Amino acid sequence: MLFSDDPDQRSLAIKSLGCACEDYGFLYLVNHGVAESIFEGVFKGMSDFFDPEQVEDRRQNEKKHPTDRIRWGLRSYPGENREYLKVVAHPQFHCPAKPAGFWCTMKSINTFVLIYFGY
Repeated sequence: MLFSDDPDQRSLAIKSLGCACEDYGFLYLVNHGVAESIFEGVFKGMSDFFDPEQVEDRRQNEKKHPTDRIRWGLRSYPGENREYLKVVAHPQFHCPAKPAGFWCTMKSINTFVLIYFGY
């Protein structure tokens, strides 16, 4: 639907993607051609990055200004913690260097996406 010639179908697909992001906080694409090893690296890198025992390491990326290229944040509410990482990936790639291997793995997925969409 996303690549349909019908603008109504594309609009519906984009709306569905937006709902997935709002309702669940992420989306997971399938049949995309990205090697499984890259995804395994991404999941491991994210798991390592958000390791509960490494909060202080993440604080170096804490949001200080809206134009920061790498922004990490933690919001706590009674019964709920929300932690996020936002990075600027185009036109220049930005990503935390820690944990080890995280930058390289995220750069791999970024490169694939840019090539796939013709950037």
